[in-house]
Amino acid sequence: MSAGSATPLPSPHGLAFARKNESAAARCCPEFFRRMRAKLGTAQAITATAHKIARILYHVLLTKQPYAETVFHHCDEQAQQRAEMRLHKHAAQLGFQLLPIPATGQ
Repeated sequence: MSAGSATPLPSPHGLAFARKNESAAARCCPEFFRRMRAKLGTAQAITATAHKIARILYHVLLTKQPYAETVFHHCDEQAQQRAEMRLHKHAAQLGFQLLPIPATGQ
């Protein structure tokens, strides 16, 4: 800590710990972590993701039901739908209309 500063300077060990936690949080629920990192910053995104993991663990222990990965898939699908809706609204504001590309049968 410097003489006139009230906040401690970051240590190299703390930065390595944060990087390690960031990668663990990003692996568990990547879409949620990316959204939170964009909205709150890396440190608070790690905390929010850890809180989400703790809530999931609490639910699993409380209900004694097995963990279902499908919850994250459902959240990822919802995030994809929200992104598409944002894109459509933004295009409409600019005077464009988006049309889906027809799928080709392979």
